[in-house]
Amino acid sequence: MRVLLVEDTDAIQLVIEALLTKLGLHVDVAKNGRVAVERATTESYDLIFMDGQLPELDGYEATRRIRKHESLSNAPRQIIIAMTADVMPGNRAAFLKAGMDDYVAKPISESILSAILDRWLVRRCGRI
Repeated sequence: MRVLLVEDTDAIQLVIEALLTKLGLHVDVAKNGRVAVERATTESYDLIFMDGQLPELDGYEATRRIRKHESLSNAPRQIIIAMTADVMPGNRAAFLKAGMDDYVAKPISESILSAILDRWLVRRCGRI
């Protein structure tokens, strides 16, 4: 299974990448929204973890562009999970409105990642 991790903070990126790898996933990393759009529109991922606040292009706009590409090219819809440390009321609705499928708050633990993977990848693929 392939996952795109979109995270600009090195320490967070290293921790989440290590956890995902430990769970048996192949992880590609994008450090900004522009690169995330490039990768998501040229490659296929089973799941994308998208930070909300990113340089060059924030996670909201990156997601809207990915969804637009999917719609225009009849590409399969990729699962996009918002990741954020900003847990203010209304954020979940804003992420979903931008086209993300789910939302997880940072800090992210292995158990939280496992639950997200179970929820979305098992639903789509029948297994991880």
